[in-house]
Amino acid sequence: MIKSITVHELYFVYQKKDVMILDIRKTNEYIKKHLSHSISIPVTSLSAQLNNLDVKKHYYIVGASNDSAQQIAAYLSENGFQATYVIDNMKLFENRELTSSF
Repeated sequence: MIKSITVHELYFVYQKKDVMILDIRKTNEYIKKHLSHSISIPVTSLSAQLNNLDVKKHYYIVGASNDSAQQIAAYLSENGFQATYVIDNMKLFENRELTSSF
């Protein structure tokens, strides 16, 4: 079973050190607005970038939709990673305290 977390729950997790937020949206979407300290690896690049991820870390997946985030969390889990997808994650970008833009 793939783990999920709500936006509200992630807010509390986000306050801790070493939280790995993996943003799988397109690069231009990430540049417009993203969570501070998140990692951008678009879905199309993820398989080529797997060896750049640390299997000892737990990744929280943020995507353009719940389905894409859930699919990537499942993919990462199948490849030995700890992954949780964020439900209704686009709400995260409404919180100015958490987001950054260039």
